[in-house]
Amino acid sequence: MMDNTTMTYAQYMLSIRHVSFSTLKSYRYILNRIPKIYFNNYQRKLFLHPRELRKAFRLYISESIEKRKSLGFINFEIAAINSFIRYLRFIEGPYLPLFSKRKHQPLPLHLSLYKINRLKLALKNSSIPIAYKAAISLMINNGLYIREVLNIKTTDIDHKNGNFWVGQGDRKRNIAFAEESKDYLIAWSKQHDNILTSHYLFPFIKESIIYDYLHFLGKIICSPLTPTFLRNTAIKISFEHKFSFPYIAKYFGIQHFKTLLRFEKLATITYTSAFQAFKRMSTFVGRKSCQEALKAAKAIEGGSVFNEKKATRLYKQSHRADLPHASNH
Repeated sequence: MMDNTTMTYAQYMLSIRHVSFSTLKSYRYILNRIPKIYFNNYQRKLFLHPRELRKAFRLYISESIEKRKSLGFINFEIAAINSFIRYLRFIEGPYLPLFSKRKHQPLPLHLSLYKINRLKLALKNSSIPIAYKAAISLMINNGLYIREVLNIKTTDIDHKNGNFWVGQGDRKRNIAFAEESKDYLIAWSKQHDNILTSHYLFPFIKESIIYDYLHFLGKIICSPLTPTFLRNTAIKISFEHKFSFPYIAKYFGIQHFKTLLRFEKLATITYTSAFQAFKRMSTFVGRKSCQEALKAAKAIEGGSVFNEKKATRLYKQSHRADLPHASNH
């Protein structure tokens, strides 16, 4: 049976509805084998923040291989965890603020290139595993920061005749790779019988890269100094990836959602889909703030989709007894 720490993190991952069961299972598998002592007091929180998970992994990996073996890890898992730690050391860097501390001026608008350039450095780093280099190449060359890279499986990648096609059936499309990246992906495919669905690959890319990306996105939207066109673009991206709502709600407050809803038509989002996101958001920011967001959403939709009673009932259903409740703000 899983301990409380693992359960709350697993429930959190399910709540954002953007992870497969196999991904969740891999987190469970590893978390169950890390003693609670490495988590300090974080098991009492609503969910384990990716940064805290990384801290726990670092402490755990610092122990001897013999101890890891005594806890039930086999050699393959030890190698996978070690490569994961090397990857985290690369991807975790100094956080680049949105504004200059010295002059309080906005940084240049090409700030997003910082992350891309940082990823490009990984392709030259011999300690980064082939699988990570392949995924990094996908992101750099196709702008797949959030959605598609997380869902790609090698069974969906066809590299015959030197071309790469991602997807199945009519949704297949050609994707661009740098020449050296093709070698990474082909080598990984051959090594693993053309299956890239390793539990140790995409879940960690998701947690380490996407969290930083959403945090940066939220700062762009909420900053009063952000140019309007840039804010509108960021808002559109936020709606396109609705699972980002809980992250941004937690860090930037309910006022951000009222701003988002004003630009609702930019991303053709419906009140129904917004409400689903607000249900998950309420776990982070509390019932009172969630109701404020619902009122703002209802004002835009004219109240034609949900009435107050139905909204309250659905809200209660989203708070099952086994989930911890957030305090009201």
